[in-house]
Amino acid sequence: MRIEKLKTYYGYDLLIDRVLYKRCLNCESWFPYEDEMGFCRSCIRKAHRHQK
Repeated sequence: MRIEKLKTYYGYDLLIDRVLYKRCLNCESWFPYEDEMGFCRSCIRKAHRHQK
């Protein structure tokens, strides 16, 4: 397992075995970065539930 710390404008991201992980802007947990969202899937689901 290879872990690299990548410095960004806002702090840092993690590169674990060639998968980029970012910190959720809401709960601050680490999640695999797949699209342009800055939130993990559980926080996105919670937000959708609260909208209804």
